[in-house]
Amino acid sequence: MAEAQEVCHLEHEGDRIYRRAIASLFEDGIDPMVILRWKDIFQPRGCDRPHAVAHGHARRAGRETFAAIAPRHRANAGSAAEIRHAYREGVPSELIPVGADDHVLGAADPGLTLVEYGDFGCPFCFASNLPVRSLLDRYDSLRLVWRHFPDAELHPGADLAAELSELAAAHGKFWEAHALLLAGRERFSEEGLVSVARQLEIDPEEAEAALRERSFRARVLEDVDGGSRAGVHGTPTFFVDGERLEGPWRQLAQIVPARLGEAS
Repeated sequence: MAEAQEVCHLEHEGDRIYRRAIASLFEDGIDPMVILRWKDIFQPRGCDRPHAVAHGHARRAGRETFAAIAPRHRANAGSAAEIRHAYREGVPSELIPVGADDHVLGAADPGLTLVEYGDFGCPFCFASNLPVRSLLDRYDSLRLVWRHFPDAELHPGADLAAELSELAAAHGKFWEAHALLLAGRERFSEEGLVSVARQLEIDPEEAEAALRERSFRARVLEDVDGGSRAGVHGTPTFFVDGERLEGPWRQLAQIVPARLGEAS
């Protein structure tokens, strides 16, 4: 049991280092092909595979201590730093402008736009939802844009939840679906998602087919790809008029009034 806990501990440390390093590569505008090569070498495995140790060292599980393996994760992070310094002339990471396909709530002619990359299974997205809605109620010139960034490993079924919301969008009911899906769950089953479709008065058979055939997967992946290119690596990530919010989302309670005050 102690060895299994140690392996799990290692998995989580490796994942943190990996995510931080990958995010920094995108932030520095490194060529995406370079990032893909680095990911192929160092990508960790999930803790739901207790027989495997992070970065593919499955043969070492139970035979090598955390203290012995952890330095390799730190070395991998060092390799990421070397790549960053070696490839400064990569593709710049930019937020995709708000377009006709985006899901928009609030002002039609906004004084300020918040773009949120979110995951319906993310507890922090759930926690931020009501405060952000309160800002929308308070400021008529504020606009919110939701973009998908599901992590199905952390929140099983979150990708399917995003796809169901796109089916709802095709019926003109995205924000109704958003309210039902962003409700504190951290996992989604197909049966539960079909139940949401029923609440939205969408034909359950249509919902089942869409989920089975992954009819809206490409649409969700467009958001994920755009988020990755903009340096998003976790949820919720907010952009305030195109500038990524650094630090906790709770800052929005001060930033939004200040920015709109400046605009007026």
